Amino acid sequence: EYREYAEAGLDFMYDHAWDNVNGGWYSQLDINGNIIGATNGRPAFDAHYALLGPSSAFEVFGDSLDLTKLLEGYNHLENVYWDSRLGYEGYYDWATYNGSAAYDKSFNATVDAITTHLLSLYQQTNDQVYLDRMHEISQQIVDHLAGSMPSQAIGFVEEFDSDWNWDNNETMTIMGHVLKSAWCLIRVYHIDPRPEYLEAAEVLTQDVLNLGYDHDFGGPYKDYDRTTGQMLMWGNPDTAKAWWQMEQAITAGLELWSVTGNDTYLEMADETLHFFMRYFVDHTYGDIYENRTR
Repeated sequence: EYREYAEAGLDFMYDHAWDNVNGGWYSQLDINGNIIGATNGRPAFDAHYALLGPSSAFEVFGDSLDLTKLLEGYNHLENVYWDSRLGYEGYYDWATYNGSAAYDKSFNATVDAITTHLLSLYQQTNDQVYLDRMHEISQQIVDHLAGSMPSQAIGFVEEFDSDWNWDNNETMTIMGHVLKSAWCLIRVYHIDPRPEYLEAAEVLTQDVLNLGYDHDFGGPYKDYDRTTGQMLMWGNPDTAKAWWQMEQAITAGLELWSVTGNDTYLEMADETLHFFMRYFVDHTYGDIYENRTR
């Protein structure tokens, strides 16, 4: 049953979401598969996450079609979004629809490449090219994301120009992003234990534990202004927690505990999971709430 659902979704993507003229994935379709905004700019976020389905499907089912689509998407990222300029390497955050230009850098363009396809591709193929790219991205996390933290009140810089200069027009930092950066570093550390990855992962996680975590009820808070340290409330009557950011704390805690044995990280995972299961799961109607107050 699950395979049928997965294949139906992937078939819809393969039939409608790939740009057969310019390459790459469209960002939006309507329910019938008609393209919305065909000539709009295309974010690396979409280009990365479009590969999560094919990557997972190939891992489970071993279908050559899924591998073909996965590699088509990966090659498009490498050809259009990757900045190979010496000293400025990284995935651009945006590209034009026809791939004629690409620009800016960001958390999403960087870290999401590991979880959506690079780690899976390396584990399934043992091809060094994917590990090399993960090392490059891990170093960008260390240098540009974690590297920006000493100058922030909380978290890190999430948006950059094409040369990795900070975009100070965007000052939001997201606790889930800080935690995800940490556990992605540890995923790569499991393959190749470079000490700078572990050091940065602990700095990232401790920043959340010290400044953006609820030690009374468990779980990370949501979003902050990195320059002031003030929580962004978004009109909520109380401090907010988001479902997906809770998951990042669980994963980061387990990953760090697995390599350090430090029970602080295990406690973070346990407390967050307890809060999630008690308050985010709708035990009456099913499914998960998007946000919860403290």
